[in-house]
Amino acid sequence: MAPGCVLCCHFARSSRLRKGRFIFTAMKAQDIDAAAAQGDRIAELHLDHADVVHLAVVLPVLTGLRRLSVIRCGLRQLPDSIEQCANLDSLALDRNRLQTLPEALGRCTRLFKLSAAHNRLAERLSWLARLDLSHNASTCRPGFNGAYAQLRHLDLSGNALETLPEQAALPKLETLLLRHNRLSNLPAAWMRLPALKTLDISRNPIRKLPDLPSGLQSLDITGCLLS
Repeated sequence: MAPGCVLCCHFARSSRLRKGRFIFTAMKAQDIDAAAAQGDRIAELHLDHADVVHLAVVLPVLTGLRRLSVIRCGLRQLPDSIEQCANLDSLALDRNRLQTLPEALGRCTRLFKLSAAHNRLAERLSWLARLDLSHNASTCRPGFNGAYAQLRHLDLSGNALETLPEQAALPKLETLLLRHNRLSNLPAAWMRLPALKTLDISRNPIRKLPDLPSGLQSLDITGCLLS
């Protein structure tokens, strides 16, 4: 394989080679082991709908992995061995059965994008630029007081949030998605976020808007109860 070539393993039904990328196509646990034999040559790994019973054993050898997708796999726990993927910058865990994430994930210091929609999470993940916790059946107010200094995109849509924290230390946040919750008001601190450009509060029982950020460019209030 040529230096710098990206080896992608997609777990589906067939195998083929296209445009210099291996598309490894299988859905059984032993096939994940076969992918692991490629070691640090794998930069992007898609295990969507796959049997991931051997995931904890495989991750430590994928030292060149940058993007990992584990969607609709029935995953209940992300293994601690994820910390061995030191180059990981993007992780998709949507539509699994996760209730928490391991502390080991915090040692993936290059990770800036996490998608974990449709789980049951309520996590603090401080180093991220993009955080998707939509559809997690959460009624808990996630804390955003100083722990998310790099966050630019936050999606809390489709939960059961009735309130937001009174304080929000999110100096770089540009996009805030809150649609389909149970919010009746927005704390003033959230409307003073200096970088906020896009705000979606549609399908919430909000009756009155506070003063909006001066730099706001897009606002969706569809389905609100504004008078």
